[in-house]
Amino acid sequence: MRGLTDEFLIERDPVQWSAPEGFPGSLRPAGLFAQDAPSGLEVVLAEAGQRPNAPVMRRAWSKRRAGRASPVLLLAFYPSSDGGRVSLCGPSGEQPVVRHDLDVSQVERLAAVALGEPNHHAAARLLLAALAELDSPVPGLRNVGLLATHELTAGVREMPEWGEAVNRSSPLLGERGRRLVERLGYTVEVLGSNTSMLTIGVGTVLSRCSATRTSRSMRQLDASTVRRRCLVGWRLRISRTWIG
Repeated sequence: MRGLTDEFLIERDPVQWSAPEGFPGSLRPAGLFAQDAPSGLEVVLAEAGQRPNAPVMRRAWSKRRAGRASPVLLLAFYPSSDGGRVSLCGPSGEQPVVRHDLDVSQVERLAAVALGEPNHHAAARLLLAALAELDSPVPGLRNVGLLATHELTAGVREMPEWGEAVNRSSPLLGERGRRLVERLGYTVEVLGSNTSMLTIGVGTVLSRCSATRTSRSMRQLDASTVRRRCLVGWRLRISRTWIG
């Protein structure tokens, strides 16, 4: 019988771990992924018969971390009507963050990006920043001076191009960094050692994006919100066509 975690981070090889003394019996160890760095992040997988509550998650997290320097991201997988959901706890602190009913693919992309960070400090910072956004209306989307958030969450879905944009963007969910930017249709023009300009062609017009990205921020760019960003870009392209 296939477990809920069998295809999680399938491109990586998990190691097995054993539940320490005092670990909640309702959670079954199901694999572990470790960051390739001193005191690296541990992404610890467990399976449960139902959604674990916050005290159980924090007790399990504390028993696994056991006072070590390594940050720990505990993921508990449990069945749901749509196949499976995840409860999350970590990565650090006396009262680590706990979130429930998370989408497996969203958590998988977040874990992959965190494991790819250069050290455990960077991994923990990335996770804490990302987890803080989970309570926002559109997790992962930073909408600053662009369009009204309501328009992005409701109005864009009513556009006739919505279905085509979703189909075009879905294959990009596994991409990251520069390759993701380029597959979104942008050209990366290097301006200096740490700065690049994104350009995009609209018909016969070449428009420059107003924002620049450092090479580090481009490496960190994740595809977890690529579908939304593609749709925004799609709308901007239409607007520029009419304006131009």
